[in-house]
Amino acid sequence: MPQLTNERNKTMVAGATAGVAEALATMPFEVTKNRIQMGHGPPAILLNARDTVAKKGVRGLYYGLQPQLLQVSAKSSLRFVAFETYQRMLPGSTFTCGMLAGLTEALVLVAPTERLKILRTAELRAGAHSAGASSSVFHAAGALVREQGVAGLWHGAAPTAARQMLANGLRFFFYDHFKAALKGVPGSAAIAGGMTGVVSVVLTNPVDVVKT
Repeated sequence: MPQLTNERNKTMVAGATAGVAEALATMPFEVTKNRIQMGHGPPAILLNARDTVAKKGVRGLYYGLQPQLLQVSAKSSLRFVAFETYQRMLPGSTFTCGMLAGLTEALVLVAPTERLKILRTAELRAGAHSAGASSSVFHAAGALVREQGVAGLWHGAAPTAARQMLANGLRFFFYDHFKAALKGVPGSAAIAGGMTGVVSVVLTNPVDVVKT
């Protein structure tokens, strides 16, 4: 039992560390993606990013970073712990365990933090000094709860859960297969991870557009 707890702690720390690094590196792309999906600014990636900087400065590319950091660091830890737990219950069912891990992270964490991140990104549509803009994600959360109640944080939870279930099921399933196929190839883990990411994004993007 102590050994199992120690392994779980290592999994959580590794997941959280990877999540923070991911958030810091990809946040500008996440903001730009959400703006394009919501029809805010030019439809081209570079032009949209330039439009964001023109309205809010470089910091605009990191709008919603607070909930994103919380989401990806805690999400990564929760995802892998949940996946390992489900694997012990359903050995050999990689895709199913991945989907269940996705459902768990969506309902516990992703839905409310995604809601706040989208609301912060939506503020970029207005100018830098818009009267309706919140000064921080915490003010945005407070305003949302006052207007819609706590349940407002889980608005859109169904498509978010669908996206997380599909994405995680595909990620764990394809990663195992790609890694096995690339056995013996230098950097096989990184290559398999990249290939898995591409397949996952292509297959789940329609759900992500609906969710946003």
